[in-house]
Amino acid sequence: MGKPFIDLIFFSVYLRDNLGTGAIIGIFANYMVTALMLKRATPSFGKLSSQRAHLEEIGFYKGSLIEKFKLNENFQKLIQHISKEINISFGYAALEDYVLKYTWSAWGYIFAGLPVFLDELWPKEAVALTGDDDDDDIAAAIAKKKKQKQQDGKDAQVDSATEGKNMRQFITNKRLLLSLADAGSRLMYSIKDVNTLTGYTDRVFNLLTQLHRVHAPKFDYGDKNGYADIQGTIQDNYPDGLRFENIRVIIPTAEGSEYAPLVDNLNFQLKHKSMLILGSNGCGKTAIARIIAGLWPLYSGLLSKPNDDDIFYLPQKAYFTTGNLRDQIIYPHTYTEMLEMGYNDDYLYHILREVKLEYLLKREKSLNTVKTWSSVLSGGERQRLSIARALFKHPKLIVLDDCTNAVSTDVEEYLYELLIKKKLTFISLSNRPSLEKYHDHVLEIEEGDWKLKTVH
Repeated sequence: MGKPFIDLIFFSVYLRDNLGTGAIIGIFANYMVTALMLKRATPSFGKLSSQRAHLEEIGFYKGSLIEKFKLNENFQKLIQHISKEINISFGYAALEDYVLKYTWSAWGYIFAGLPVFLDELWPKEAVALTGDDDDDDIAAAIAKKKKQKQQDGKDAQVDSATEGKNMRQFITNKRLLLSLADAGSRLMYSIKDVNTLTGYTDRVFNLLTQLHRVHAPKFDYGDKNGYADIQGTIQDNYPDGLRFENIRVIIPTAEGSEYAPLVDNLNFQLKHKSMLILGSNGCGKTAIARIIAGLWPLYSGLLSKPNDDDIFYLPQKAYFTTGNLRDQIIYPHTYTEMLEMGYNDDYLYHILREVKLEYLLKREKSLNTVKTWSSVLSGGERQRLSIARALFKHPKLIVLDDCTNAVSTDVEEYLYELLIKKKLTFISLSNRPSLEKYHDHVLEIEEGDWKLKTVH
């Protein structure tokens, strides 16, 4: 960008001396108008952006099927978008080349020819005749020539010497204007190249960052023992609730089962009751939920649980898919699946009233309203909508990972009483002892040790 910018200044100063300030103003006015025209005509090539993946939340919700469907749908939209972008790019590139290569040059020719065709009105001819840059001499030369023309009663004819000077001046100005137009077009293209370079730089930076991580001594290359190290047993379709037998809760790392457990030899059984898993951050509460969901491997022990379709997880950070308000309530199901299950919109209205979100229907006008719900809804609304999902699903077991910490105390009490009223089996993960009163059992975890007590 440096050379085109310097060329632009140099040729502008030189042309101002030859053509005058008015010509330079006219030329740059043309540049500004065409630049604005190109800016308005530029399509939004960067509008299509990727959405950040919420892998763990989707895994908890078992939403892989609907996300795959949406991914295929978005992929088809991407193909249509790229095809449209190619078609638009062709027309825009033609317009850009025409403006930068031809319009700017043609406009320069007009100003370069003004001293020749408008000899009487252009002061630079006086410079050509007198060869003096002094304003008084220029004015005197013009006045003298006008007086001579008035006396003769007809236009004075430019002699051969003056014609030669004008022609040389025209050729010089033409070359300067072409150089000026070339510098301006190179500057415009340079701006586009800088934007492209920014994207490449970001990708190279991310690559270098990952390479530095690989050289780190603690880089995770995967489980060194592979699947042979996973010795735990999982029993699905367990009819008597949830059971943990001698399970070591271990973070999946390269060390595998040799890594120090978060919780050692965990044992409990939950049948048609509720349990609060209580402990500080990082003690292993969410790790237990990840093992139940199958997101983490079971290195040892026996896990007996209901079928995956009968377990519903409410992660700490609720995930909201792309779609309308109805899609947020029935997630991870589709509208067609909802109808096949025998439900309709009236049932969804009832669920919203139960979680005290009936005002959303008035605010958003309809269940068909499409918005970026993770941004539109407040923290408390997102958590209540998560509870609404659980009520719609009505599973055999609900796992709540501190998903009521953004609502008020009275609303939190109401939501837990609602779950108890519907006789749902649920497990809450939290670091707040105030939730003990809503549960039948409390499992306390502290520094790898655990203690189970009965509240009710």
